[in-house]
Amino acid sequence: MTGDLVTARLRRDQILPSIRAWYASLLQPATWNPESIARELMLGHQGAAVEALQEEIARRALEQPIPGRLDGPDGDAALRALAIVQGQPEGIHLSTAVERHLEAITRLSASAQRNRRVALQSLLAAVGDRALASVSRADIAGWLQGLVSTGRTLSTARLYGVQASALWHWAIAAGLTEANPVTGAARTLVGRDQHEPRRGFTDAELQLLMPTLDAELHRLAMVGLHSGLRIGELMTAEVRDGLIRVTRSKTEAGQRIVPVHSRVAELLPEGRQLFRAWRSAKAAGAAFSRACRAVELPPALTFHSCRHAFAQKLRDASVPVEILSALLGHKPVGVTLSVYARAAPLEQLKDAVESIHYQL
Repeated sequence: MTGDLVTARLRRDQILPSIRAWYASLLQPATWNPESIARELMLGHQGAAVEALQEEIARRALEQPIPGRLDGPDGDAALRALAIVQGQPEGIHLSTAVERHLEAITRLSASAQRNRRVALQSLLAAVGDRALASVSRADIAGWLQGLVSTGRTLSTARLYGVQASALWHWAIAAGLTEANPVTGAARTLVGRDQHEPRRGFTDAELQLLMPTLDAELHRLAMVGLHSGLRIGELMTAEVRDGLIRVTRSKTEAGQRIVPVHSRVAELLPEGRQLFRAWRSAKAAGAAFSRACRAVELPPALTFHSCRHAFAQKLRDASVPVEILSALLGHKPVGVTLSVYARAAPLEQLKDAVESIHYQL
């Protein structure tokens, strides 16, 4: 335990009795005056250690100036933040603690705040909205193990644990709870540390998945399976004269042309912006991943698996490596880009693409 934490706890022990007595006096009918409460709080009546609770009291006192409203077993979630001040045994609830904590971490970057929010929302969904002090190490371990059981790696689960631990450190320093249940919870995790390698779809998996997709997601998948384009490339490619022209890619070699397979020719109108149903490639990929999880396909299968399946079909058809590389936008080792570009005649590219066949 750090010296700062010890100091915070001592300060909390000094503050809470007086703030409880003070707040109880304010709850008396004769003195229940939202304006006087707000004025007392603005004067910083009890110090920085309970600043978050003071703000909550001020806001809620002005909104709900009726003491009886605090007594219900399932009262307003935000009002439960006052419970610890009033000395009620249940204490602050998890949802309120999460809300207050997220408001207090504005010094973190936007991405760090987003990661913290995602982890804490996952925790809240797993253990339910309950008193913060009632969350045990077993609850935390069960939540983290559940993440691993649904496809997250051990590393990801541990990172979620770190985010949750930050919530409890903040709550302890603010005097909202006594102990951190996250400590040691990750030691019991059982699982794998690395993601399952990405791979292509099998025909059987596609037979399970494809009928469940909506029209636009089905079109996206069909084009991906028959062109091998990355999802970002599909969102920005142009179709002209029966060729998909990729002008924006992650590598120079990725800027290429891919003949349109006859199976999907009617799905690809000439022009740009082939897929407008999603605001970004990330959104399209997320929608596809949700569809995969809905039919309980392995986490290793994502939209990129369409590209892997395309490549595997080319290998199964014994397509020469220079043609395969040209279609996938890979640069063969030891081949200069100028030679590489001349090594893939259009007719050979068309023949290779037409060799792709799925049992759909």
